Amino acid sequence: MIQLYALIFTLGVLIAISWTALRAPAAKATARIDAGLASLAGGMIGARLAYVVTQPGIFSDQIWRVLWFWQGGLSWAGGALGAIVGLAIYTRLAHGSFWDLADALAAPTVLVAAAAWAGCLADGCAYGRRAEAGLLTPASADALGFSAPRWPTQVMGILLSLGALALLVWLARKRPPEGAIGSAALCLVAGSALGLSFVRGDPVPVWEGLRLEAIGAAVILVGGLVAVGVRLRRGRPLAGRRPDL
Repeated sequence: MIQLYALIFTLGVLIAISWTALRAPAAKATARIDAGLASLAGGMIGARLAYVVTQPGIFSDQIWRVLWFWQGGLSWAGGALGAIVGLAIYTRLAHGSFWDLADALAAPTVLVAAAAWAGCLADGCAYGRRAEAGLLTPASADALGFSAPRWPTQVMGILLSLGALALLVWLARKRPPEGAIGSAALCLVAGSALGLSFVRGDPVPVWEGLRLEAIGAAVILVGGLVAVGVRLRRGRPLAGRRPDL
């Protein structure tokens, strides 16, 4: 069976890479694409590792299945942290500017987030809680294919991601300090995930009654807000130009 999530997510990644290439100055295009691929690789590894760590029983009898990324099982919070690590490693090896590249990858980041939500909509993952039938709670399927009125978490995730893209493009025109746009992108993705975690119905590990992905989103959101504040106070001004979004 073809998994639509993998196809849609791959398409989203290709769109994000194309965005990066087309919006970057010619002299920086290669470096930004390489940085994006390094961030993507780190994100995929982090997303898988976080999922495996939080749900070890799934792989206890067939440990090699950990490498079967295409069968699903990714943690977005682990992916966000892994993407940051991947970008940091690339900038260290390439002697580039972490914050400049983070700004350049801000829009591609929310595009990939939109693709992830769209893939979940197609495959029935990250589905919403059951609710009374209504205009805002249409019938949708869960991961097993059972249809019922639910909160439209995947659609809301797509719309919030596209709204984040528009907001980032608008913010870039204000010429904020270096790193502010990249930090804002992290906040927007984490904030969306945190808000939607309260209307998600898919089973996930919990701690003290809280979904682990909500805790992860809250931690990343706080970190992103701190980064925004630091970059606004200490970031190098982008005099005469704006980030290439």
